[in-house]
Amino acid sequence: MAEHRDAENRRHLEGFVRFARENIACCEDIGSADNLPVDLWRQMGQEGLFGLGIAENYGGSGGNWRDLILAGEALVADGHNLGLALSWLVQQAQARFLISRYGDEDQRRRLLPAMARGNMTVSFAVSEPGHGAHPKHLTTKAQRNGSSFLLNGEKAYLTNGPIADLYIVIAVTSEGMGKKRFTAFLVPRETTGLSLTVSNPLPFLKPSPHGGIILADCSVPAKAILGEEGNAYETMVIPFGSYEELMMTGPILGALVRLEALTIEALRRHAAVGERALQRELGDVHAMIGMLKVLAWKAADDLEPAGAKVSLGVLIPWMHLTAAIPERMTEILTRLDIDPVQEHKRMQADLTALFALSRSRIMKRQEQIGAALLS
Repeated sequence: MAEHRDAENRRHLEGFVRFARENIACCEDIGSADNLPVDLWRQMGQEGLFGLGIAENYGGSGGNWRDLILAGEALVADGHNLGLALSWLVQQAQARFLISRYGDEDQRRRLLPAMARGNMTVSFAVSEPGHGAHPKHLTTKAQRNGSSFLLNGEKAYLTNGPIADLYIVIAVTSEGMGKKRFTAFLVPRETTGLSLTVSNPLPFLKPSPHGGIILADCSVPAKAILGEEGNAYETMVIPFGSYEELMMTGPILGALVRLEALTIEALRRHAAVGERALQRELGDVHAMIGMLKVLAWKAADDLEPAGAKVSLGVLIPWMHLTAAIPERMTEILTRLDIDPVQEHKRMQADLTALFALSRSRIMKRQEQIGAALLS
């Protein structure tokens, strides 16, 4: 049984590598595109790329967290684009963590097979304009109206927001003693009162689309609640960031592998391969990437027991170590007066943006760990 499972895993991974080489790497302008290529997104679904992290009984291929990391690495290392991989992994994280874990049986049967086929794109609607995702500042509300809820508010910075068919909207459903209680609602794109805001493409991680929605008296039935009413922030929003960061280790590793290949190609073109000091430095970078892979796999394997949490003891140092590697490769080229190719510059800019986005969350978790140690 285990051997059959390993063979299936290898087959799925080979499918990701093949798809990335044949369909993504050849799209020369994808790294500068403001809009995600819909045909390519649809083709990813047809090839089964969205079903990897979904259980087989819901139409997926039943991959585990390590499989998702390996697939994300392949998409970037062989497809040469971080933005598309970001949109893919967010879709995977929502299916595997949010819908699979907190959806009832009817919701899982209705949503997961469609997500596995690529027929439904979902966007997690938490952040709001000017406030981000801090619970103290979130104002979108859901008020009971008989057997339904009326949703009012605005959401922003939604990954895959402009192309989503369904939004998981986090809204305030009660407030008391100075504390807000949040609930998650499944809100289809076509819901009356839901409208999309003008999309402002990010200057990095292209072509991953980001946008917002406005909810004006959007009526949804009580059965649209995902998970337990009043506990969505604690059970979904907070842990989702850690799962997302864990899954992002795959595409980041893929970007490091690709940057290493581009650096070696540049050194060979300039005949700068004979210096022992340079060879030692490249060898050290290569070993570091290998170590980071092992750490990411370890964090993924630790999640396999049901209900296990992402290990911050692995993710925090992982991010610190990873951020230094692109800079080292650029320094090697700069020291030899070699101007990196455009793809190298774009990949490093995307990584810098990702590290900046995760830095505040990492610092907050460091503070929490430190406070617990001092208490």
